[in-house]
Order: sequence, then C-alpha cells, then structure tokens
Amino acid sequence: MILEFDPNIVVSWIATGLSILGNMYVIQLETERQKIGYYIWVVSNIIWVSYFLVSQQWAPFCLFAVYLMIAIAAIWKRSDIGCSEGYGAYA
Repeated sequence: MILEFDPNIVVSWIATGLSILGNMYVIQLETERQKIGYYIWVVSNIIWVSYFLVSQQWAPFCLFAVYLMIAIAAIWKRSDIGCSEGYGAYA
C-alpha cells in the first residue's frame, strides 16, 4: 500500500494543532500569554476559513469566520487602544 500525500489533511492537522495551542495560551492567567493565544487563534482561524471556503463547506466557514472576528476583537480589547478607551478586559 502506497501512502498518498493529501494537502487537505496536512492543512487541517496544522490548523487543529494551532487551535489547540491557542487554547492552551488563552487559558493562562497571564495577560500577555492570553494575547499570544488570541494571535495563534487568528492564524488558525484564517487557515480554517480558507480551508472551508475552498471546500465550499459553508456552515463551518461561517462558524470560523465568526471565531476569527471574536479573536480579533479580543486582541483589540486587550490592546493599549482598547484598554485606554475603557473597553479592555483588564482596564
């Protein structure tokens, strides 16, 4: 039996690994580690959104597009701009 290389499987495993890694950072108590987790989530969610867009899977595409927006909003809220305006989680 010859194993065939399937780029879709590789991409989905990379995105899965990044999603799990992002979770591990976000659950930390330290704010900077949480921000790193959100940045990792942004990258993984971009991969997932692209993956589902190309494969025309619209329900998970919408789900991960919303996850992407939430991760971006979380980064913004934890940034200096978000905190200075009183919207930051730790303001």
